[in-house]
Amino acid sequence: MTTNLRSLGVLLSAVLFLSACGSKTADSPNSAASGGAAANGGVLVRAVNYGDPGNLDPIAKSDVSSRMVTMQIFDTLVRYDAVAKEIKKAIAEDYKVSDDGLTYTFTLRKGVLFHNGRELKAPDVKYSFERATDPKNGGVTTTMLDPVVGAIEFREGKAKEITGITVKGDYSVEIKLKELQTAFLLTLTGGGASIVPKEEVDKLGQDFGQKPVGSGPFKFKAWQKDDKLTLESFDKYYAGRPKLDGVVFRFMKEEQTRDAEFLSGTIDT
Repeated sequence: MTTNLRSLGVLLSAVLFLSACGSKTADSPNSAASGGAAANGGVLVRAVNYGDPGNLDPIAKSDVSSRMVTMQIFDTLVRYDAVAKEIKKAIAEDYKVSDDGLTYTFTLRKGVLFHNGRELKAPDVKYSFERATDPKNGGVTTTMLDPVVGAIEFREGKAKEITGITVKGDYSVEIKLKELQTAFLLTLTGGGASIVPKEEVDKLGQDFGQKPVGSGPFKFKAWQKDDKLTLESFDKYYAGRPKLDGVVFRFMKEEQTRDAEFLSGTIDT
C-alpha cells in the first residue's frame, strides 16, 4: 500500500492538470477529455518530460509517463479525484461495504463499452484482477490484491482462481478481504486495477502494451517511439464524448526544447 500511495503522490501534479481541464458529471472520471487548450473540439498537445513510456499495458509499469497516458485509455471500478481528494465511482455505479468491512460488492454501470465495441461486464473485472496478480504476465502489480481472500494462493500457483473475487451476474462483483483494509478502495484506483478485454489481450499477446484497448475516454491511435503518442476521443464513452477530439503526448526531455515549442505554439502545456 505504501507503494500505491507514493505513486499517487508522484502523479498528483499530472492528475491535477488533467482534471483541471474541465468537468463532466459528478461521477465521471477526471481526464484530459474535458477542455484544456480547446474547450470543445481540437487536439491538446501535452509535453511529457519523463520520456517515452515504452509499454502501455496498465500492469506493466507504474511510472508517471505511463500513467499519464494509460489513465486516459483505461478505466477502473473507482477513481481518485485529486481535486476533491476523495474516491468516486467510475465503472462501478455503486458499491457497498459490509458492516465488518470485509466484503465489497460493486454494481457495474450498464452500457460501458471497450474501444472494440464490446460491453464491459463483471467477468472482465475478475479476469483483469487475476491477470494483474499472475506473475506469469510479468506485471508490477502481482501483490496489489494480497488482502483479497485467495489472492496469494493464486499468485503462488496453488489455486486456479482468486476465490475471494466472485462474479454475481453480468453487472455485479463481490470481493472478500482476509482482514480489514481501510485503504482498499484506494488500491482499486491504481493503474493495475484497470479493466481490460480478454479477447484483445489474447489476440495481441505481448503487443497489447503497444496497441492498448481499454474503456476510457480516449482510445489509442498512433505511437512514434521517443517522439509522440496520439489518442483520439472515444465517441461511445459511458460518461459522454470527451470535449477534445484528441490528445497528443510529446516526449520532450530537454527543457529548452519544451520552452521553445511552447512559445512557438506547437505545444499547449
